[in-house]
Amino acid sequence: MKIQKIKKWFYRIGVIALSLCKIRVVNLLLCGVLVIFFFQRRPILNFFLDIPYGAFRDQKGQLHSCDIEETIIFNCCGEGCVKEESELAYHSSLCPNRTLYGRYTGRGCGGFYECLYPDDDCGPAGFEYKSTLTICPEDKPLMDWGGNCYACDDEFGIIVMPSCTEVCPNRVQNNTGYCVLPCTKDKPLMSEYGNCYSCDEPKKVNTEAEPCTEICSNRIETVFGECVLCSSDKPLMDIVGDCYSCDDTDMIYVGYNGQCTGVCPNRIKTSGGECALPCSSDKPLMDGDGNCYSCDDTERIYVDGDGQCTEICPDRIKTSGGECALPCSSDKPLMDIDGNCYSCDDAERIYVDDDRQCTEICPDRLKTEDGVCVFKVKGK
Repeated sequence: MKIQKIKKWFYRIGVIALSLCKIRVVNLLLCGVLVIFFFQRRPILNFFLDIPYGAFRDQKGQLHSCDIEETIIFNCCGEGCVKEESELAYHSSLCPNRTLYGRYTGRGCGGFYECLYPDDDCGPAGFEYKSTLTICPEDKPLMDWGGNCYACDDEFGIIVMPSCTEVCPNRVQNNTGYCVLPCTKDKPLMSEYGNCYSCDEPKKVNTEAEPCTEICSNRIETVFGECVLCSSDKPLMDIVGDCYSCDDTDMIYVGYNGQCTGVCPNRIKTSGGECALPCSSDKPLMDGDGNCYSCDDTERIYVDGDGQCTEICPDRIKTSGGECALPCSSDKPLMDIDGNCYSCDDAERIYVDDDRQCTEICPDRLKTEDGVCVFKVKGK
């Protein structure tokens, strides 16, 4: 009956449009354009004609019952992709128990990046519509954001619309918005997705806003919200919660989490936050990031303290800038506070550590109160 009424209204509109035109060739052409334009603006109305009550068609023309639990997806791309409100309402008039809603999706139609707003740089407009049951069946009353229905005792977490505990009193909504089953005593630690873990399970668990150490005092919470317990064979945890063995040859950045020498006494904590193995005898000099160098390496090496320079490599010089440098050559004997070498007649303003690095090496220069080694004024 509803389909017949729609056809009658289309017929009446066509008659009214034609009656407004005088029977002339030019006017007939203009009215024809007007009528065609009217129907082209409502493609989804034409699309749903001649279908039985209680059903709808997908974009391929296949009929579906209004009671189907499956979410039916309509994809479209390019101009005219976004449906008008009247077209969306028409779908609901065919199936009052369903909702058709959409979102921009895909960079350049069907890509991997979601475009949240029409003004986003998405290339040609891509849009995805989903036809979902507005009301889930009694045995699966919980609906997620995509219109899929779930049972109250399903174990995984679900992003739901619109309510969690009202529909399933046995569930709770965690801090990240997932509708989940409460964790049990033997697995009290909940991840952001609602998965539950025991306190003794060696694993990195992203708990987001859940109180990690309050639930499992034997675990460590990282600065990124990971709740971590390392295994005995890999006891060393880096700043993001990954675990390593004490003999791992990688430099492991632990930051300030206290996870270096207290866990692995055979390693060294650097000022740069690295937990590194000691250097070998052929490259005994360690910089602030845990890299190792030979004593005759020509690089300027930033070290943590005096013990990491002259005590290991007596031929090198520790500058006030923290560099462990080789002595300068005879043609460039003047060293600045960063270990750079200059000739005595270099025009640069050279910052030095003390008088010995200025006038004793270059008699024509003197050190100012600001620590700069400059040329003497002539006649003085």
